[in-house]
Parts: sequence; structure tokens; C-alpha cells
Amino acid sequence: MAPGTPVFADTSDDRKLALAYTAKLYQAQFDESQPDALAALTSTFLASASAIHRWLVGPAVLFLTIGPILKQGTREPTGREPGGSPMQLRDNEEVDLSVVVASAKGNEIPDLPGAEDDITWSTDVTGVVELVVSENSRTCTVRAVDVGSAVVRMELGDLFKTEAFDVIPGDAAALEFTAGPVRKQTPPAEG
Repeated sequence: MAPGTPVFADTSDDRKLALAYTAKLYQAQFDESQPDALAALTSTFLASASAIHRWLVGPAVLFLTIGPILKQGTREPTGREPGGSPMQLRDNEEVDLSVVVASAKGNEIPDLPGAEDDITWSTDVTGVVELVVSENSRTCTVRAVDVGSAVVRMELGDLFKTEAFDVIPGDAAALEFTAGPVRKQTPPAEG
């Protein structure tokens, strides 16, 4: 670096802590008598410090909120309370799952466009529930498709949460009668 070049120093406590931890990790490996090895180790050192810093201030907790159970199509509340393990949905219902991402210190981390903070939603089986993920990936509508069991998984980096669902038959939507053959009634027994 040329003399007189301004240097920006981030003095945030988390960054200082990351540098201190990294210095302890690499302390025995620094040898000032070997400048080439020192240059290579410096880039590794900085990469490690950045990783530790991301770990200190990055996402550390996922909080899951389960919305009311809604009728598919109208999204009117059914009046049934969500919950249970596994949670039961009728095959004509859906529920919204919302995730709040928080730092190691418990501060909410808002969704940042372009950042690598999108939550990945998946299910362990197909055909039981359908996942409709919001644009910012922080909310997902779990829509029952067919009777069965499924586990929904939400992931952000190394963090994940799961929610189990059992889809059961919904209310009867139609009744169908089939007429049988006509027969004589049996007379009542005398007695």
C-alpha cells in the first residue's frame, strides 16, 4: 500500500472479536521470515476472520409463526386452531408459515434484496402438500393436496426448522345416492 493511502478501519465490537478469535487460531502459523508464506496465510486469515464475523452477526435463529387455518380458495378462517405435532389440515385447508430470522444477539434481520438471506422451503414427499413461497421467502402457504403425511423444512444456511403435517379428509362436499332394486317389505312379526 502506498504511503498516505487512507485506510478504513471498522471498529465494531463484533469485527474486533472476529479478528481476535482468528488471531488466536493462526497465532502459531505466522512466520515473518517467510514473506511468501505470510502473504498466502494473510488471505486465509482474512477469509477466516470474515467467516467468523458472519457467524457472530449473521443469522443464528429462525422463529416460526403459524397463522390461522384457512379455507382454500376463499382464505376465510376455519375457526380450527393450528398446532399439534403433527399439525392436522383437512384436504381443503391451508395455513401460512412465517419465519423471522434473528442474529446471535436476538436482533431481527430484515430481508435484504440481493442478499443471500432467502429461506429455502421444501417437503419430504410430493402430492400431500403444496408450498407457495412469498417473493421475499419469509412466508410460505402450506396448501393441503391429498390425504397423507409430510414434513415441511425451512432452511437458511446451516439453520433449519421443520413442521410436520397430517392431511386428513375434509368435510363432505357432495352426497351421491344410488337406488337399489325395489322389493316387498317384510311384514312385522306378530306378537
